[in-house]
Amino acid sequence: MRRKSIRRYLKYAGYGAAVGVVAITLACASGDSPGSRGRDARVAEQVEDHLSRARAEMKAGNSDRAMAAVDKAYELDRDNREVIRLRQEILASRGDEAPATDSTSLAQADRLLKSERYEEAANAYREILSTDPRNKDAQEGLKRAQKELAEVREDQVRDIVKQADRALDRDNVKEAQTLLAQAKELDPTSSRVRDLERDIQRAIEEEQRKSAKEAAETRKRAEEAAAAAKREEQKKVEREQAAAKRAAEEKKAAEVKKAKREAAEAEAAKKAAAEEEARKVAEAKKAKEAEAAREKAEEARKAKEAEAARKAAAEKEAAAEEEARKVAEAKKAEAREAAKKAEEARKAKEAEAARKAAAEKEAAAEEEARKVAEAKKAEEAEAREAAKKAEEARKAKEAEAAREVVEEEKEEK
Repeated sequence: MRRKSIRRYLKYAGYGAAVGVVAITLACASGDSPGSRGRDARVAEQVEDHLSRARAEMKAGNSDRAMAAVDKAYELDRDNREVIRLRQEILASRGDEAPATDSTSLAQADRLLKSERYEEAANAYREILSTDPRNKDAQEGLKRAQKELAEVREDQVRDIVKQADRALDRDNVKEAQTLLAQAKELDPTSSRVRDLERDIQRAIEEEQRKSAKEAAETRKRAEEAAAAAKREEQKKVEREQAAAKRAAEEKKAAEVKKAKREAAEAEAAKKAAAEEEARKVAEAKKAKEAEAAREKAEEARKAKEAEAARKAAAEKEAAAEEEARKVAEAKKAEAREAAKKAEEARKAKEAEAARKAAAEKEAAAEEEARKVAEAKKAEEAEAREAAKKAEEARKAKEAEAAREVVEEEKEEK
């Protein structure tokens, strides 16, 4: 019992206080020492003083004050027969006999405690104290049951925290949060629970950082894909423009070639006609020298017609060349217009896509900033509340530990 008290005091009050308790305990253990005998004499003197005061109050008719003095004497020496007798006398004089405690109930509570059924034992002791609040055995039993129950819950919290740590090692944050809730139900003020809560928060923040990084990489890949598509589209437009240009050039070359061929055919026809005419003229001249004047006039007329035919052929050739030039120019204009429209459509499409991407990126950034701010506020509030609760729990534990040590020392005395 003494060793447990020292360990508990070491846990809550610190090393220096624990050393003092050890010194006191060692001094109390040496029952034959002069200090021990002197202390016993002082206790006996104090008991006698309380009894004298109780008797005086009884004579004065103050039973409440007499009972208070007897209770102080009883706390100092519970085996003193005079104290027990006077206490019974005061109770009898007040018509308030001490309630009898069912020894069977107390024994049953003790068996539950021994069987390590601490919660049931605590309930049994409370039931006894509800009818006999001064029952010291029930009070001590309740203390032991509560202490053992606290230790059991601490072990349970330790096991749950270990399971949660393993879950975090497997990156299973959801399971760790479930286990954290179970540990909080058992002991919300445990330092292990607070450490686990901080570890889970760090794991959540790490997941958020990974998600943000993956989102950034996804956006980067999308931008690269869009840029590649844009380059491919530009190449496609350039290929179409080059194909249109080649088609126009080939068409123009075909038209020029056709015009030249027609001109050559016209020239050949003209030449053949001239040769035929010359032959006819020669024959006519030989046949009809008499009609020289008429033939000469006819030849002049035919020469004039031939000249007109030549001019007509030249004009036709020039008209054909001009038509070919106009057709080529029209095709070029159509190709330029088509290229201009394609470029305008591409620029409009790129501008719209850039605007949408910028708007989405800005909205995502604002949402992310809002979430981070809210999470930070919640975390600060939780940290302040946890620190406050931890400080209150620490002070309560120190007070409880000191009180238990004092009571145990009194019992040992």
